[in-house]
Amino acid sequence: MTNVVQEVWNALDNTPCIRIDLSRGIINNRALAKHIIKEKKIDATVDAVISAIRRYDPNHHKNIFENAQKIMAQSISITTKSPLANINLTKDTKIQKLLPKLFSIINYEHGDVLRIIHADQSIKVIVEEKNLEDIKGIFPENKIIKIYKNLAEINIHMHPDAKNTTGISPMNSDFQIRLQSL
Repeated sequence: MTNVVQEVWNALDNTPCIRIDLSRGIINNRALAKHIIKEKKIDATVDAVISAIRRYDPNHHKNIFENAQKIMAQSISITTKSPLANINLTKDTKIQKLLPKLFSIINYEHGDVLRIIHADQSIKVIVEEKNLEDIKGIFPENKIIKIYKNLAEINIHMHPDAKNTTGISPMNSDFQIRLQSL
């Protein structure tokens, strides 16, 4: 029985939204038990899982959320940039030799954007649309796979402690959401 309890509690510990709703008293325990049995493939009866849910204290993680809120309150700096374009290029040595030419077009002092992403099957170059024509002129037309326009970049700069704070992000403290269509 302890094994079932531990499995259920681990499932609940790893699902913050369910913990919050349990603390609010708005979860149907039977439905949650069926869900946990199905998702976690727990070999137990619904009643055994319901019993484990009832004994679970959803508030034992309350201080985690409070700590996350404090870090978030001190840390968020959001910047956006648009309109951007994403140029997908073939991945070959000719393109790699042409990439340094991009730096002469980009004016960093005016805040121009240049992102070069080396992907598995292509090289992505992200620039502001105002620089698109100049940049397209650097690369042979047959090396341009596709161009996406009207994109925006959202950068969320987090407090350095955010990367070690449960409930915020498993990534580093300076994560970015890139290229969402406008």
